[in-house]
Amino acid sequence: MRFYLPRNQVHIGLWILLGCHSLLARLSVSPIHDWIYELARSNLFGLAAFLTVFHLLTDTSDRRQATSADYFLFAITGLALWIGGFGGSGHDVPLVLLPVALFYFSRFGHGADDRFIGLVALALSINGFFAPMLFHLFKDLFLIGEAQFAAALNRLIGLDVIAEGTRLTAVDGVRLQLIGACSVFSNLSFAFLGYSCFKAFFRSPMNWRDLGPILILMLALIFANAIRLGLMVPNWAAYEFWHHGSGSLIFAVVQFLLIGLVCLYAVILRGRIWRAA
Repeated sequence: MRFYLPRNQVHIGLWILLGCHSLLARLSVSPIHDWIYELARSNLFGLAAFLTVFHLLTDTSDRRQATSADYFLFAITGLALWIGGFGGSGHDVPLVLLPVALFYFSRFGHGADDRFIGLVALALSINGFFAPMLFHLFKDLFLIGEAQFAAALNRLIGLDVIAEGTRLTAVDGVRLQLIGACSVFSNLSFAFLGYSCFKAFFRSPMNWRDLGPILILMLALIFANAIRLGLMVPNWAAYEFWHHGSGSLIFAVVQFLLIGLVCLYAVILRGRIWRAA
């Protein structure tokens, strides 16, 4: 007697595996007493992406049985994550998500919501690996440009900030050396990830008209981060607050809300807001 599972249950298991692996990889490098703080500092749109996928897989009337392709995807993904975890790779999940996304876009992805799940998987892969790789290749160019822009913008709003290469300084303030973690250009893919999550959650297809909201989000992130950099340089206390204190969490929440509101507005304009119900 053969045992069958509904297709959506196999894919729920797949995404639970991906989520647990991502979570354990992050928490394993931190002491147990810092786990709550690390979760609070997590990629909020990464969490939203997984919630979106679980919504799509559970809120469906599709009860078709899983095929051999579905079981193969689950098995090969688990093997790839095991090899990546054993080798200490920090990019195993984003890399694995690229072929997962291609699976959902291919003829094997025959579920009603597979194209939306594939969109989320692709956005996670871009955010976790391909965008950081592109930033690393052109890091010096990005950092110098961002320092110059941050100095110019902050002078317009009354803050005396000067750019010297990749450094930002203020009169009687601190000298801030920009590195990859300080740059918004390493995180612009958050705009695409957040937008993809909202589009997928409300089952609204992506098309060329979505380029406008995505570009607006990217520009908003660039301006917001430039102001944040200017707020770091007046004194050491300001640096501590905005770099790794409560200010960094405030900025993360504001960034999340900004992207969320723009995405939600774009989805409402398309009349898709009630499709998630």
